[in-house]
Amino acid sequence: MRNFLGFLVIVAIVVLAVGYYLDWFKFSSSNSGNSSTYQMQVDKSKVESDTGKAKQKFQETATEIKEKLKPGTEPAKDQSSNPPPQSPPKSESAPK
Repeated sequence: MRNFLGFLVIVAIVVLAVGYYLDWFKFSSSNSGNSSTYQMQVDKSKVESDTGKAKQKFQETATEIKEKLKPGTEPAKDQSSNPPPQSPPKSESAPK
């Protein structure tokens, strides 16, 4: 159970870090006298836009991979690394 909670904490930190980098989240603070106020704003439209772009990119990549791996087709083999075998030279003094 402790490992699972640690995993959730790491996932939350990663999501916050990526979200901050992509400007999904904005943090601010203000002080007045003896009290401090901290705020976190979430830009929902930016999150939805970025996740939509990521889904579209993922689907395009998946389609490209499916096209490359169609059943019944083999990828082209590189012939330059494996030259065709050569027959040994015939000797002129072969026993009769």
